[in-house]
Amino acid sequence: MVAPPKPPLVSDALAKAAKLERAGDLAAALAAYEAAIGVTPDDPDLLASVAQLAGRMEMHETAEKLWRAVSVLQPTRLEAVDGRARALREVGRYGDAVSVLRDALTENPQEPRLWNTLGMTLVQDSQTELALTFFDEAIRLDRRSPAALYNRGGAHFD
Repeated sequence: MVAPPKPPLVSDALAKAAKLERAGDLAAALAAYEAAIGVTPDDPDLLASVAQLAGRMEMHETAEKLWRAVSVLQPTRLEAVDGRARALREVGRYGDAVSVLRDALTENPQEPRLWNTLGMTLVQDSQTELALTFFDEAIRLDRRSPAALYNRGGAHFD
C-alpha cells in the first residue's frame, strides 16, 4: 500500500527540516518537524523522523514518547521498538527497555538489531557477561553486522 501524498505545508516543512538537519542546525530542524506535526500529528514516518532527531539531541524522554506513538500507529514497525528501547536505556530505565525488547523478540526472534540492542542495554546495566549471549545471537543471525561485532568486542574489554 502506497502512503497518500503529504499536504504541501507538511512536505515543505519536512524538506526544510531535512535540509536543516543535514546542515547541523538540529534545533531549527526540530522546529520545522514540529510545524509538520501540528498539521499531521498521526503520521508515523514524521513521528519517527522527529524521534530520531530527539535521540541525536539527547532528548531521550521525548524520543521514547515519540517512538511509543509510532509503535501504537504501526505495531509491527521494529524501528520503533528498537528506538524506544534505546531511549529507555539512555534514561536508565533498563528493565523497561529489556521488557520492550523481550516482547518484540517473542514475535520477531530473527531480528539481529533487537538482539544487539538488548545486549547494549545489558552492558549499560553492568551485565556484560550476559550481554555477550545476545551479541552472539545477533551475530549468528547476521554474521556481518558491524554494530553487533563492534559491541561484542567492546563487551569483551569490559
